[in-house]
Amino acid sequence: MKRILLSALLLFFWLGCLAQAKRSPALAAVSSALIPGGGQLYNHSYVKAGVFFSLESCLLGAALYHNNKADAFKDKLNSTTDAILQQEYRNKRKDHQDLRKRYFWLLGIGVAGSMLDAYVEAHLADFESEKSKLHLRFEGDALSLELRY
Repeated sequence: MKRILLSALLLFFWLGCLAQAKRSPALAAVSSALIPGGGQLYNHSYVKAGVFFSLESCLLGAALYHNNKADAFKDKLNSTTDAILQQEYRNKRKDHQDLRKRYFWLLGIGVAGSMLDAYVEAHLADFESEKSKLHLRFEGDALSLELRY
């Protein structure tokens, strides 16, 4: 019951942060680290959120699949006394362990990319409104830059 209440409070806090006008780059990066595509949702980039969610979910699923296969071959290895089967099971277990490691590395790279994307996008969220305040003028031979507040 406590976990459900704590999860609900965290969810309401996070949803409240989504409604903020000014976006926090740090909160976007943390959201992206905790929830696949969470930083992109925070930045209102729904297509990117779906892409990162799908990518990270698939990589995590593949890593867990190969982890289960490695465990299954370990059980088979421990249950047989045939030397030829033991060597085959060892080889297959090692193959699945290598694939598991590869998918976890790819997942880490994907999460880091998602965090970086969310961080940068939160920094650039108000770029259009700031850009409209900046004016470049050419007057005769002079160039002037005007910033309106």
